[in-house]
Amino acid sequence: MLPGGDSVTQKVLIIDDDLAGQRLMEYTLRREGYEIVLAHDGPQGVEKAMTEQPDVVILDVMMPGMDGYEVCRQLRATPSTADLPVLMLTAKTQLTDKVSGFRAGADDYVAKPAEPAEVLARIKALLARVRRTLPQAGRSIAILGAKGGVGTTTIAVNLAVAVAQREQQVILVDMRPHMGTVAYQLGLTRRTTLADLLLLDEVSIDQKALSSALVLHQAGFRVLMSAPEPGRHQVISPSQVQVIVEGLRSLASLLIFDLPAGFSEANAAVLRACDLIAIITEPEPLSLACARDVVRLLEKQNISNDIVGILICNRSRSTNSVAPVEVASFLDRRLLGSIPPAPEACFEANRQGLPLILTPSAEVVNMAFRDLAERIMAHRVPMQGFGLYMPARATG
Repeated sequence: MLPGGDSVTQKVLIIDDDLAGQRLMEYTLRREGYEIVLAHDGPQGVEKAMTEQPDVVILDVMMPGMDGYEVCRQLRATPSTADLPVLMLTAKTQLTDKVSGFRAGADDYVAKPAEPAEVLARIKALLARVRRTLPQAGRSIAILGAKGGVGTTTIAVNLAVAVAQREQQVILVDMRPHMGTVAYQLGLTRRTTLADLLLLDEVSIDQKALSSALVLHQAGFRVLMSAPEPGRHQVISPSQVQVIVEGLRSLASLLIFDLPAGFSEANAAVLRACDLIAIITEPEPLSLACARDVVRLLEKQNISNDIVGILICNRSRSTNSVAPVEVASFLDRRLLGSIPPAPEACFEANRQGLPLILTPSAEVVNMAFRDLAERIMAHRVPMQGFGLYMPARATG
């Protein structure tokens, strides 16, 4: 625990090619209870800033190759590190040098040789400032298929990209302990997975464990993936779900849960914790009948109708598809949107391990995802004020 009552150890990334100075700073900060990550040049520093998710960065300016100014500019240009506090520590003391540092995005500036006590005080001040300006805990959206095969994971993956493109901090969670397809659609190599977290006791599933399990995608959002094959842990308990959801809420502005079809206890726990539930259905009779069953199950769970919406995923170009207005009327829930069909583009995107929205061959579909992301992020209360179609209730 850190001074001031913080229950989570805070992490400091030191980027400096001066090994002696780096060791002195590391020693000082470790004595104060900080976790330390070291990088010895600019490219390594940028990589560790994205993968280690530090709370603050100490950044030297004078480094060979990529200097501190360029490191800072790259951090500010990346959504996942754009708000990361940066303290520049350098022997360059001219006013113009300080101005260059602030223009590159530094939050504070200390001249070398600096007293460790001064650096420590400035780090504490930066972290205190961040705590005062932290946004409210992140909102969460559950993507739930009316049945298997309706495109649930495709919706979750592409919505995550679309929200991240709006420079929001997003975490996408594959809620299948094993054999989920999020990693395949994103072309990611599996590291620590949800199944690994479930082997820990609930006390150990803390922010540090959750952060370490997240993998950064090139689009700027983080992913908690499922294991590629069945392992020791087959079932997620509701209490584990609660710990994971609450822990992730403080790490991003939006959580997107890709849920397996069905109504397990784990699914129910996620749904009760979410601000918005998007039921994915195709505009055809069988899928709509399953969607109606899901709506009724949610009612039995006492989940408010106000947070439940319908998202139509058109997987084919059939002329016999049910019209969106009829889908909304049949299910008696708010219509969140409709994703147009693009089967060939989806096939090619999956072959490349790319989200559909990052391919140029399906612009109409990509616009639909971007529009959906814009509406979701524009309102603090997800289901109010969207300007979306809500059918009148039948009478008589």
